[in-house]
Amino acid sequence: MKGPFFFLTLLLVLVLHTQPFCADWWKPDIEWELIRAAGNGDLARVSELLPQVSVIDFPSPAGETALMAAARGGNREIVKLLLDRRANVNGSGKQGRSPLINAANAGHRQVVELLLNYGADVNLRGRQGITALIQACSSGHADVARVLLERGADFRARTKYGATALMEAQKSGHAGIVQMLMEYGVKE
Repeated sequence: MKGPFFFLTLLLVLVLHTQPFCADWWKPDIEWELIRAAGNGDLARVSELLPQVSVIDFPSPAGETALMAAARGGNREIVKLLLDRRANVNGSGKQGRSPLINAANAGHRQVVELLLNYGADVNLRGRQGITALIQACSSGHADVARVLLERGADFRARTKYGATALMEAQKSGHAGIVQMLMEYGVKE
């Protein structure tokens, strides 16, 4: 019977034989540059780097992908470009924040709508149980919260600490969001 070392060696041989044999067949620097360009809204640089990228969802050392960075920055065109290249719309980094949660936190309604149109899970939870709706309500983005509610966000969802979207809006002093949530039937 062959041990795990044999299979690891076999896997390494297969990988090396399927890739061009050169020292730089995979350059994480390109992926990291893509993440920086996406977060900075540099559409020209993103377009230039995309054909060179080996792994579209490669995370930065902080765990953020290019799509997460673009969503956080509100870069709709870059978000669309990355989604068209099949970036993971529901991926989450080390912080447990998906592209949708990033966009909701920053109040980027058009990016939120685009992500939802590409299949983002409106009720996906981050590491602490936070959802895009809870994040939008906590951050004071009523227009984003409305879009999320219209797309089926669960206003009863709770973080791991028991907080709901309504509680977060109240705690943060967003009276307009509290009123909107009440109009949707949210109760204490």
